[in-house]
Amino acid sequence: MVAPAELDTALARLRPLDPDSLDLAGVTAASRAAACVQAWLDSVTAALAARTDALHQQGRSAPADEVLARSGCRTRAEGRRIRRRSRILGQVAALADALDDQRIGSAHVDAVANVSERLDDATRAALFNQGELLASTAATLTPEQFGRWCRRLVERLEHDAGIERFERQRRATSLRRWIDSASGMYVLHGEFDPETGARIFSALDAELDARWRAQHPGDEVVPSLARSNPHLAAHALAGLVAGGHAAARPGTAEVIVLIDLASLQQGLHEHSVCELHDGTEIPVGTARRLACEAEILPVVLGSSGEVLDLGRRQRLANRAQRRALRAMYRSCAWVGCTVPFHHCEIHHLVPWEHTGATDLANLVPLCHEHHHLAHEGRWRLHLRPDRTLTIHRPDGTHHAEVPLERHSCSRAVGPPDPRSDEPADPRSDQPADSQANDQPDRARAASFSPGSGPP
Repeated sequence: MVAPAELDTALARLRPLDPDSLDLAGVTAASRAAACVQAWLDSVTAALAARTDALHQQGRSAPADEVLARSGCRTRAEGRRIRRRSRILGQVAALADALDDQRIGSAHVDAVANVSERLDDATRAALFNQGELLASTAATLTPEQFGRWCRRLVERLEHDAGIERFERQRRATSLRRWIDSASGMYVLHGEFDPETGARIFSALDAELDARWRAQHPGDEVVPSLARSNPHLAAHALAGLVAGGHAAARPGTAEVIVLIDLASLQQGLHEHSVCELHDGTEIPVGTARRLACEAEILPVVLGSSGEVLDLGRRQRLANRAQRRALRAMYRSCAWVGCTVPFHHCEIHHLVPWEHTGATDLANLVPLCHEHHHLAHEGRWRLHLRPDRTLTIHRPDGTHHAEVPLERHSCSRAVGPPDPRSDEPADPRSDQPADSQANDQPDRARAASFSPGSGPP
């Protein structure tokens, strides 16, 4: 539990708080105080959920999620989340200690709850026996990164390296369709295993891109907002089903799989990467099967995950560059942003109209919001040779430095988030010494596109 003196100090800072009067340093300090109070509240709420569970087992109380929802102005779903969290903390003491010490947040505990929910008893017990490893790793990763790391750990603990889970997903794949009696609209609701879903999404993206370019012949890049437009997506699906895709653009639906060479040849290891282009993990066995019918593009990565060689020495085509960037980034390059790569736009750090080259050294993926900040917002971005991204605010003050390994697919575990929203440090603008380019580990990954007909 948070130390009483520390909690008192945090509350004393927050009680007289006037947010409108704070500068950036004040906001950062107040946020840390709020995090301290929140950690204490999370610990107390989890303990109350555990006690309510015990009373429920004795027949003296309603279920914990119901009690928490009624008494705390929470939804029933939030009550269930707290109850699951309390059970994890009760079974994994190292996580409970880390939460009490503010080394992790409740979202990290929820990540463990999410991956453990559908495990068999033996695998769940093996996962919980890794308590110290779970706690120490969670302290260095964001909740999203820790969730991916937990899924990889579970695959190593499972006797079949995730194949049974993938088969469960295949068996659970379904599509429901009905006509809404009130609106008269036809409704589809589908859930698909990662491989099938990736093929469908890829075909839809290709159809959306083709429709956009047909209506905007002068635009080479399709805006991310176009791909996320539900009206356009519905017409793209209708075009695919009606045969327009096969008639106008015969070929295959591209599914990009990223896997490191060691995993492809020998199976899972501590830093395995085996995922679809959107970051969804798949079993190594599935990747090997897809590789049998794939066009394989080797990518050589440096020690920080930067692409050193794409297997070609000629000038890269647009698609090849996107593949290379996807091998380095699983999401928007901006600090803390989790918008997936396939929803990002490719940003020229030195604008093309200012003689900026369309080369990898001048390109990073940005989501629509952060792409807008880089252009209309006049935020300045600089990319070092090791692909560490430095971000400055419009007034010239330092905002953050984002090492590539925060996004890279070349390793499953990375250091904690880079500093962001903190007072500028004049030393942080100086390039740090790095051996990323001097001593690359040349970890080789394969990015391949399995051939398959339209879904």
